[in-house]
Amino acid sequence: MKQFIDLGLSPVVVQAIEKLGFEEPTPIQKEAIPFLLANQKDITALAQTGTGKTAAFGLPLLEKVDSTISNTQGLILVPTRELGQQVASQLKQFAAFAKAVHIEVVYGGASIEQQIRALRKAPHIIIATPGRLIDLINRRKVDLSNVNYVVLDEADEMLNMGFKEDIDTILETTPNEKNTWLFSATMSKGIRHIASNYLNNPHEIKIDSRETVNEGITHAYIETNRETRVDIIKNILLVENETGGILFCRTKAESEDVGQALQNAGIHTEVLHGGFTQAHRDKVMRKFREKKIQLLVATDVAARGIDVKDIGYVFNFGIPDNMEFYTHRSGRTARAGSKGTSVVFIGRRDRSKLKNLARRLRIDFEPFKMPDVNDIIQEKLSDWVNGLQKKVDKAEKRIPSEITENVAKQLNHFSREQLISMLVDTEFGKMYKAVNNIGKIKEKKKFDDVRGGKRNDRRKDNKSERSRNSNMPSRGDKDFPRYFINIGKMDSMSKKDLAVFISQQAGIPQRDLVSIDIFRTHSYFSVNKKFTDRIASSMRGVEVNGRQLRVNRDNVK
Repeated sequence: MKQFIDLGLSPVVVQAIEKLGFEEPTPIQKEAIPFLLANQKDITALAQTGTGKTAAFGLPLLEKVDSTISNTQGLILVPTRELGQQVASQLKQFAAFAKAVHIEVVYGGASIEQQIRALRKAPHIIIATPGRLIDLINRRKVDLSNVNYVVLDEADEMLNMGFKEDIDTILETTPNEKNTWLFSATMSKGIRHIASNYLNNPHEIKIDSRETVNEGITHAYIETNRETRVDIIKNILLVENETGGILFCRTKAESEDVGQALQNAGIHTEVLHGGFTQAHRDKVMRKFREKKIQLLVATDVAARGIDVKDIGYVFNFGIPDNMEFYTHRSGRTARAGSKGTSVVFIGRRDRSKLKNLARRLRIDFEPFKMPDVNDIIQEKLSDWVNGLQKKVDKAEKRIPSEITENVAKQLNHFSREQLISMLVDTEFGKMYKAVNNIGKIKEKKKFDDVRGGKRNDRRKDNKSERSRNSNMPSRGDKDFPRYFINIGKMDSMSKKDLAVFISQQAGIPQRDLVSIDIFRTHSYFSVNKKFTDRIASSMRGVEVNGRQLRVNRDNVK
């Protein structure tokens, strides 16, 4: 079994790694670290989130930087502020016993003047979000002329968030003679463009997501309608006494609706999506890290960069549209060798999608089973009894003896066992009720046996769908003009989600939105002509996942 010392790292860096509790390198670390230490070459590394990418590029970068030279030698681009802070924190921990490497992180939503002052000290490594770095470049407040190494961390996410032009500009601003290390979960067309234009004969490292996604993670599913999902989540959290879980939703609108429903159900919940200010995001993340939130409800992009230990549960309110989204989501739990559970809620029509996801990732989805409540209570029993002793001591000091004697007389007809049962029920009765409620979910067969409905059911469903759509306008219907919108499947949008989004944004009844067609990067929809003025005005200035929303009339007949 390879250890970190076997990868060619210096003893002081290995000392810091061991102090942090890391023992065995992950697959991406075993592949990338020795190569980057021994070679001056560009690389493309395909690996999912949660696989140890930060150490894979961060440790070699720390070893290669010359701390005796006062200029910026390393640049790390990241998609989000949270990820930037996380990378900076880890690099500083890795360098705890090593040479004095100066590291700074710059991002939007914070004082640019403070960041400019920090950059005047010429940090050896700069970690930056593309937008803020472009601002600093335009102001001529950052010197990248001596950069030897550029790291693109989660490059696919930066492209998804609309940073392609910024990345092009930044790479063109850095010296031609440099090494570029590109780390991405997927090899999309945009990633290939960057690799072909800016990387020189890169060495390729590919860690199969199917080999890493299920390490330490239990994958489960619950088949139920949307209306019961909030109650099920509430009961799971109650039984597990879980804090710090994450619930993923597809859209901003869904996250707000579900978050409100969970709050109404008594779950301490906070919502995180792209529509919030940076100050709000920081406040929510601070509470989340301090375990003051039972459940964080988040969209995929808003959750980027979250790296919090001991997340026991990841819930998927619906099945994600693609494999990468599920891998990123489930990777929020079972980090650093711990265990966790990823639960997917599905409807009957989602069975084939889930089966396809399982096949592609080579993982097994099992019907969710609630842990035995008796086992949980046994684990909590000693702490509870110790707590009772403290309560008894306080009560004896507060309550007059004549009161306790009077109560004792009135309780004489109860047996000792009856009183104990009542006491236990007062403390743990809600757990038993929650388990009973979850037990009412109809048990499903194992995932390998789950199939679609019977043939006659499918014919019936298709017929009803056709009958519902029989009065839908055709593409050229003048009473329902057709529109283009630059939102698609890459934004985790379904037809229903897009209808809800447009309806809420423009104040249009959903029944007046028809013929929705969704593609990967964009969609089309038709709207009752009496609402056409609202479409343009309501969408102006709106941002989705970090990019400007664009809506135009579709002129194709």
